[in-house]
Amino acid sequence: MDSIGFLLLPGWARVLILAVIAAVLMLIGGVSGAWIRNTAHAKDVAAWAGARAEWEKERANWERSRAETATALAEASEKARATEQHQARTVAVISEKHLQELKNASNKKARVVADLRSNTLRLRKRWARCEADRLSDTAASTASVDAATRERDASAARIVRVGAEADAHIRALQGVMKAERE
Repeated sequence: MDSIGFLLLPGWARVLILAVIAAVLMLIGGVSGAWIRNTAHAKDVAAWAGARAEWEKERANWERSRAETATALAEASEKARATEQHQARTVAVISEKHLQELKNASNKKARVVADLRSNTLRLRKRWARCEADRLSDTAASTASVDAATRERDASAARIVRVGAEADAHIRALQGVMKAERE
């Protein structure tokens, strides 16, 4: 059938043929479009599935890292708390010992005064007053000599107490420093 023969066909036949051709063309276009869309959609679905799998993998890594960090933080906190408690106990022991040594320093002062008065402890010559001064001063009363002796003994006792307290402070500070370094 050539193009002139087509024109000679009745109108309804021409319309019918054109409709069939249009339907076939539309069917071919729809099938190829659907195939193209399905192929693109399959690629998109595959890409999304890959991206989702990568996202899930990253999320699992993040969760694992977060759990490890939380565990490490808890362990570090416990270790710091244990160290702090140990140091507090050590400082408390050192403090208790320091207070006892200060009390002993006061007791030592009282012992020195008592020993000086009972003559069981004697001061070196540089602490004793010049005997010639006491002998030449015949007008001095026995009370003033006794007062001078008591004052000298009290001064010696204060010096002993201050020395003992200083020793106690130094031992306490050294104990704290040693405990912190351990």
